[in-house]
Formats: sequence, C-alpha cells, structure tokens
Amino acid sequence: MRGAGAWTRLPRLWSLVIGITFLVVLAAAGIAVGISLRSDEQRDAAPASILPDHDCVALIGPEPWITLHANSEPQYCVVVAEFQSVQVWNKGMEPMTVDWPDGERQVAVDDHFDTGPIGEVLQVGPNEIAAAPFVMPTIWLLAESLSPTSGIEATDDGFGPVRVGMTLDEASAELGLRLETVEPVPGPNRWIAAVHGDPYSPTFLSEGSGDGTSVIVEILLHGPHR
Repeated sequence: MRGAGAWTRLPRLWSLVIGITFLVVLAAAGIAVGISLRSDEQRDAAPASILPDHDCVALIGPEPWITLHANSEPQYCVVVAEFQSVQVWNKGMEPMTVDWPDGERQVAVDDHFDTGPIGEVLQVGPNEIAAAPFVMPTIWLLAESLSPTSGIEATDDGFGPVRVGMTLDEASAELGLRLETVEPVPGPNRWIAAVHGDPYSPTFLSEGSGDGTSVIVEILLHGPHR
C-alpha cells in the first residue's frame, strides 16, 4: 500500500467531497476529529480495560484538536495517540495560558498552538496540564501496544478484514471491535466512523443514516497503520 503524506487512501465506491467545518477538517494531512470541551457535557467511557474509571473521548486522525471555551472543570478526559499532533484552541473570550510540559504557551482568543507529536512530550498514561482561565481535560496518552487495532495490517483493498462497501455493523463483526460514527461531514448522510475509544483507529468514511447500516466508502489510515 502506498502512502500519501500522513494518510493513505484505499479504493472507494465514489468520491466524497469534504469541506472544512469547525469540528471536521480535511487538510493535506488527512481527516481529523477533535472535541469542543464544555463542563456540562458527558462522553461515552472508553473501554474499561484501557481507561478504568475515566469518562473519555478518543481523538481521531493525525491532527485532531481540543477547543477550550468554558471556565469550569470538564468532567472527562481525552485519549490521544503517540503520533498525533494536537491543536489546542482558545475559543473563549479572553487569552489563556497553558503550562505545556515543554514550555508555557500564551494563546490569544481564537488562536491555537500545536503540540507536535504528542508522544514526544507527554508520558504514557494520564497527564494533568495546568491552564488558565480555562481547565484542560486529563490527556491520556495511549501506548501503541495497547491500541485495540494494534497488529491489524492494512491491505491493498482494506484494513484487516474490512473492505469498502461493508456496513459499519459488518466491519465491526469482522474486526471484533465496535465501529461508531464520530462526526457528520459535509454532504447528505455522510459520516466519519472509527473504532470506539481508539485514537490509532483508521478513519472510515461512510454514507447512510449514521448507524450500523451506514456503508463504508473510503478508509483513511493514520500513524502506524499507513
């Protein structure tokens, strides 16, 4: 399989036209999914075998993001992969300061900083990062060896046993892992799906109602899978 920058395209049934929205980005590096953090939201828990006693959401893609815009403490954490370069955005009404491990970052309103490959800065496991006036979530760095998709190889026409044209339910059954839709993308009934709780997951672009009957039309590989 040939790589293309930070991601690899696999054969698809038809082209998807992906625009830029606040929560979904298709750039030269590929599709990424981030999270906008608010203290009044709850997220599904990641698998207990990986993150016991934490309500977390996995960030997907090579350049996902965290958007801070509430000054009360979030009730959950985010799970990141070692290869990901995370964008930390300030969408509040005043400048923020982040005590990042490699140096303090001053972030103006409606601006961000890039972490670079986050595995080169954070330690495996939970990382507590001080910030003001907003509160950063716990950032849980998941070791590649603990990824549910670790050891699954990409093929010329799919990812492990998964092929374009399968439904998300069919792909889940083949992988033995739960694929779930993460975000809608521009266009009618189009979605990003990923393996639940796994920041190393490929991005499965699908079309349909957003449930398990949605059909995979393209697979984008990231990090160690490409």
